[in-house]
This record gives sequence, structure tokens and C-alpha cells, in this order.
Amino acid sequence: MATPLTSNTSPQQQYEARLAHWRTVLQAEDKRYGQFSDFRMWTVIAGLGLAWWDLPYAGIAAAVFFVLMVMHSRIDERRIAARRGIAYFERGLARLQGKWAGSGPTGDRFLDSNHVFAADLDLFGRGSLFQLISTARTAAGEDVLASWLLHPASRDDVKDRQTAVRELAPQVDLRETTALTGDDIHANWRLSPVEPFPTWAIPTSWTITAASLTAAIGWIAGLWTSAPLLSVALIALLVTWVLRRQILDGMSALDSSSRELDLLVRLLHHLEERNVQSPLLQRLRSTVSGSSKQVAYLKKLVTLSDAGRNQYLMPVMIPLLWNVHVANAMYRWQQTHAADVDAWMRALAEFEALCSLSCYAFENPTHAYPELVAEPVFDATELGHPLLAADHCVRNNVDFGGPTRLVIVSGSNMSGKSTMLRSIGLNVVLAWAGCSVRATSLKLGRFAVGASLRTADSIQDGKSRFYAEITRLKQITDLTTGPIPVLFLLDELLSGTNSHDRRIGAQGILKALVDRGAIGLVTTHDLALASIADVAEGTIRNVHFEDHVEGGEIRFDYKMRPGVVTRSNALELMRAVGLLPAAPTSPARPHLADPE
Repeated sequence: MATPLTSNTSPQQQYEARLAHWRTVLQAEDKRYGQFSDFRMWTVIAGLGLAWWDLPYAGIAAAVFFVLMVMHSRIDERRIAARRGIAYFERGLARLQGKWAGSGPTGDRFLDSNHVFAADLDLFGRGSLFQLISTARTAAGEDVLASWLLHPASRDDVKDRQTAVRELAPQVDLRETTALTGDDIHANWRLSPVEPFPTWAIPTSWTITAASLTAAIGWIAGLWTSAPLLSVALIALLVTWVLRRQILDGMSALDSSSRELDLLVRLLHHLEERNVQSPLLQRLRSTVSGSSKQVAYLKKLVTLSDAGRNQYLMPVMIPLLWNVHVANAMYRWQQTHAADVDAWMRALAEFEALCSLSCYAFENPTHAYPELVAEPVFDATELGHPLLAADHCVRNNVDFGGPTRLVIVSGSNMSGKSTMLRSIGLNVVLAWAGCSVRATSLKLGRFAVGASLRTADSIQDGKSRFYAEITRLKQITDLTTGPIPVLFLLDELLSGTNSHDRRIGAQGILKALVDRGAIGLVTTHDLALASIADVAEGTIRNVHFEDHVEGGEIRFDYKMRPGVVTRSNALELMRAVGLLPAAPTSPARPHLADPE
């Protein structure tokens, strides 16, 4: 039920047009829904009148009511689909306008405070990268997307993902259709082991079922009394009790509802029917070939299983051994397809992750696909922070690696140092997940990222902020023993201790990281640390951010400049929040190298 609109207009124009379409559809379907509610009410009134006048005529009213009920249900399904379409494009417009934080899945279940960069780079949680890009409908799709963000893939795998993302990016209809399909699946779909039935059980069950039907027909036709039917029912009850374990296993083998399976059927069907060109998408489509029909059959079994639990139908279900037959069918399905389920779900999950990345790429058409190289370098033109709104994002050229192993970033408070580190880290994560990045161009190698930007104390764990920071630094140092070059991002290194220990410790840690082949950036207020570039023979470079005072207010341009910053804004900031009285004159701010 996708809208027919497809054009070369901007993402915002397409989303606004599709949103308007679904709002119009919802308005029309709401009106029809109310009309059919009235029709049903008048049908009931008419049926009661006909029943009072002549009972057989009430059957006509009942038939009309049934037809109206079916039509009413279909109208309601269209209303639900329209609401999903509205919600999807409202969220899409919020992303384009930079107002998306708090809307969509946060991925909190993937957040590990001990991870070497996830919390520091805002990968998960409210306002996170995951919340920005995830459009997955299933828990498995979220799992794969999170894994791609947390673990850099090989260069060949990333190139395959890039090709697939490029192909999927303009296919708004596909993502719209997927968004309209069913409720999200918040639990991973899985099959539980089922105990097989004894060899005698199934032939005996079919014999009892046939005997029950025969006894029931003969009783209804008046050929004999109800005694044969009751006798067969008692035998069926005994067989049900004997096979209770197998029945229970079979009926509960699937930890999923028929509504969730309906979503899986539709999602698998979308992938099966795609005319795809990229090798990765072709492989995924081949993996799920025929799966939607098999899952649709399983959905029918789940529906039959639900009917078997209905207490009002028990008098009919027991003589027919309904639950035995359904449980056996579930067992046979599992024996045939259990080995395929994991492959189907993995392929679907990868497809959902690719759709999430392609949606991000479509909504950010000016972003570049990175060039992936073997050397540990990072060379970006017009690099920006992916989580900032486009009109608030200041971009910078950043390059290091090769001869330059370390970049020391000095600057005033709030001038953009930490944002720069996160910009680099998040774009590295996006690049090695297979997505486009917020830059005009980006050439980079494969890195194991380590970040220390947001360490905090923990009362529960009995750890101070300084201890938490050095623990993280040890994690980053340990990464250098692995096969992938390390990219470290360190904010205000060792700020939790005195200046003497900080200076010696910071220089020692940075030297150890660089000597082990790592490259990275560190921010600092300590010019003594910045001075190590003077004796580093070109392997260390200083850059800085600065501010200026305009009309008594501090202004930032967030542009990175070469060299070391020469002044601090700490006193102005304290005056701005009222901690210090306003200065009676406008003295020059202290130079950072001064003793104060």
C-alpha cells in the first residue's frame, strides 16, 4: 500500500508529499470507519426487528452483519497502515530537521559502560547514532545493526555493503512498505526443541479422529445414540493425557505470535521479490528464497494452535485430537526447516540493517562514501558531527596518520574540542559499518577505535573518576596488541590528578601508544603537553580551537586552526554563569603559559 510518488525531488519534499498522502488516507478511512459503525448498529437493530417479526429473516440480517464486520475490519487495517505511514514520515522529517532525539529505538540493551568506545561516542541511548539510523522492525535486525556499529568489518565486506546501500538508498517505496507492515518484533524469533511422538501415536490419533467424526455424524443423523461418540471422546482424552508432553512441546515450540509471524512473512516476501543487482543483496535474496511460504504455513499452524487452547472449543477439539495433529505438524515443520530458520533470520536481519544504512544515506545525499585503504590514515575534507543538525554543524578538514601519529588539540572551554573527537570516532564507525559519512571526502584505514571522553566515577563499583579513566586507558593500550591498528581519542587526558603527575603520565601514555603503532588525537588545556610536539620530529602536530569576546559575550566559530591556543576563557565563563562578579574593566585575559 505504498504511495506512487517517486521523483528526483529532495528527501524533505518526498517525505512531506508522502506524509500528506497518508494524512489524507487516514481522514478518508476514519470517515468510512464511522459510517460502517453506523451500518453495523442499524443492521443489529434491523435483525432484532426481523427476529421478532419472523425468526428465519433474522438470518439475512446476520449475514449482512458478517459482511459488514469483514469490511469494517479491512477499513480498520487501512487506518492502522495510514497511522504507521504518518508516524514513519513524521519521524523521517524530524531526522531531516534535526529534531529526532527521543524518537525511535534507543538501543539501550546494547550499551555497555565498559565498552572501549560505545558510551563515549554516543552509539546507543537517547540522541544516539543508533536512534538516528535504525529503522529495523525486528530485534534481529537491531542486533545486526548494533554489531556492525561496534565491530569494524573487513574492507571487502564494507565495499559489498556500500554497493548494497547505494542500490537501496533511493528506494523509498521499499522502506515505506516495510514500515506499514505489522507491529515490531521486539524479541528474537526462535524455535524450541520438540520431543517426537511415539511411532504409534499418529496412526492411532488419525483413527480416533475418524471414529469421532463417524460417531458424531451418526448421532446427528439419528442412526445411533451419543454413546459411541462419548466412548471415543474418553479414549481421545486418555490419548491426550498420555501424549501431553509432546503436545505441550509442539504447541509452545515457537516463541512468537501469529501477528509477529505475519510481519516476518511480509518482510521475507519483500526481500524475495526484490529485483536486486548488488552481490550482497543477491546473496541475501537467494538465502531466503521460498522462506515466506514456509513461514506463512507456520503462521497457520500457530493460529490453529491458538484455537486448540480455546476453552470453549474443547468439547470439539478433544475428540478430534486437534492438538495432537497440530503439535505433530509443528514437529514435522521444525524437522524440515529448523536448520534454515537461522539462515533466513540472519539474511533478513542483514537486509534490515542495510535498509537502515540506506535510509541514512538517502536522507543525507551530500554525505560521501569513504575510500577504504590499507594504511592507518585518516584524511577528511569538511568533516562534521553526524548527530548535529545540518544547519548547526560546523565542518573541518582533518588529516593524520602517515608521518603524523598524534594530533594535540588545545582550545578554550566549549570551543569544540570534544565534538571534534566524537566527529572523527562516529564517522569511523559509520564508514566501517558500510554507510556514508558526514564529509565531502574521507580516506581512512581500518581501525580498532578506543575512546576516553566520558569516564565517570561509580559509587556502586567503588571507582573514582581517575581510576575509571586509567582503566579505560589500559583497555586502549591493550588494543594495540591486536591485529588492527588503533585509533585513540582522548579528551583532557588524566585531568583527574595534579598537574605534575598529569604531565608525566600523559606524555608516557601517549609515547607508549605511538610507539605501538597507534594514531590519534588528545585534547588538553596544558600547554606543557602541547609542547612535546616541538621535540617530536614531525610525528606530533598541534591544532587548536579558539573564541573571541563580542559585546561582552563569548563567541565560538568551532573552526580548527594550526598551532597552539594562546588564551583561556575560563574566567569569562565563570562570570557568565554568575560565579564571579563582572570585571570592573576589560583586562587582557591571562595567557595560558602564565603562572596563573
